[in-house]
Amino acid sequence: MLHTLNIGNPGPAPTRAIEVVSPPGSCIQKVSVAGQSSAPLIVMRRFDRWAAIVFDRNVPSASQDPLRIHIDSTSAIAPDWRLVQSSPAIGPWDSDPNARVSLAPPVAWMTIAELEARSMEHAPTPSEAAWARYFRELDLKTNPTLLHERGRATGCPRPQPFESLVKVMAGLLLERLHARVTGGQMPPAPPTCETVLLSALQLHLLEKHIGGRNRPDWASLVARAFASFASGRLLLDIRAARSAAAEHARSRSSNGGPNSAFVFLFAEFAAAAIDSDVDAEVWSKLLPRLVTAAEIYVRCYGELSNGSIVARRLGEYSDMPVRSMPPDELERLLAQHSDESANDAKLRLNGLARASLLPNGWSDGGAYVHHPDGCWFSGGTVEFPCQQAQVLARAPQTVDREDSEPGRADNP
Repeated sequence: MLHTLNIGNPGPAPTRAIEVVSPPGSCIQKVSVAGQSSAPLIVMRRFDRWAAIVFDRNVPSASQDPLRIHIDSTSAIAPDWRLVQSSPAIGPWDSDPNARVSLAPPVAWMTIAELEARSMEHAPTPSEAAWARYFRELDLKTNPTLLHERGRATGCPRPQPFESLVKVMAGLLLERLHARVTGGQMPPAPPTCETVLLSALQLHLLEKHIGGRNRPDWASLVARAFASFASGRLLLDIRAARSAAAEHARSRSSNGGPNSAFVFLFAEFAAAAIDSDVDAEVWSKLLPRLVTAAEIYVRCYGELSNGSIVARRLGEYSDMPVRSMPPDELERLLAQHSDESANDAKLRLNGLARASLLPNGWSDGGAYVHHPDGCWFSGGTVEFPCQQAQVLARAPQTVDREDSEPGRADNP
C-alpha cells in the first residue's frame, strides 16, 4: 500500500536524515522522493520494516514546504517517521584530509553511524538485535577501512598498529584459504601473538552480545548468529546515489552483512587457532558452524546451477545477496553438521573452498568487491525485496545473559 509522508523540521537543529518505521511484520518495498528540490544521497533498509534517507540538503524548516516521501509497504497502516541528528555522545570528527574523496556535510560519518545503531532497535527478535550488534562492533574494531575512517568511534586510542595486525592476519588466512582451493601445501599457522589477540577479541564480543560460554546452547546460538549473518538476514541494505560522496559513505558503512567471500576467513581463523592451540577447545566447537556459515553465504550470495555451487573468483562475490534461504533449509544445514569434529570440518572447508572459489584472481588478495547495479540508484526511487517474511525457526526470543543491557546498541 502506498503512503505519503510530509516531512518537515519544526525544531532549530538542522538535519539531513530521517528514519521511517513500518509496523512489525510488514515490509517497506519502495521509497520515493520525486519532483522536489531535495534529493536522496543514501537510502537504507533493515529487517524489512526500518528505512532511512540521508538527503543532499537539510530537511525543510516549518516555514517551508515539507518534503513528500512515498513509502510503498505491505502494511495498511502508515509508517512512523522521525528526524535523526548525529549522536552527541560521540561528537564530531573531521574526514581524512588526504582521502581521495572528501566528504561534505551532507554525508557526515556520525549520521551514518547513528542510523546504523538505530536500525538494530527494530529487529524481529531480541536475539537478532544482539547478533547485529555483535557484527557491528566486530566490524568497527577489525575492519581496516573502518578503523581508519572511524577510529575515534572504536574506542581504540591507537588504531594504526591494530589495523596493521588485522591486515597481516587477513593476508595469512587468505594464503591458507588459497591452499585449500588449489590443494597445495598448507602454509604455517599465523603467529601466536596475533592469533591470541584476535581470538580474545572475538570471544569477548561473542560473550558480550550472545552470552557466556558456560551456557549449554552457546555454540548453537553462535551458529545461528553466523548463519543469519551469512544469509543476509542481518544486512543493512544501503543504496547510494550515483555520486562520489554517496558511494564513499556507502563503502565506509558497517552494513551488518558479509562484504565478500572473506566470510570464509571466520572458519579459516578458527582452523588456524586450533592448529596454534589458541583457545582450541572453543574454536573446535565453533569451526563446524563457521564452515556451515560459509556454505550458507555461498548459497545466498553466489551462483548456483541446478542447486550446485558454481566456482567464482574471490572478488566476484557481491555484498548484496542474490537469493534468500528458507528458515527450514538453514536449520537443516545447521543441524546436519552440529556434531562434526574439527578435523572433519577442516575437510569440509577444503571441499567447500574448491567448489566455491577459483584459484586465479588472488593477486590482489580479492580486495575488491563486486557491487551489482542494485547498490546504486538514479533519481529518487529505491526498491527493496522483502526478506524477513518468516522468523528464523527456533531462534530464541530473548537474550539471557547477566550483563545484558536493554535498549540501544553500544557505540564502542
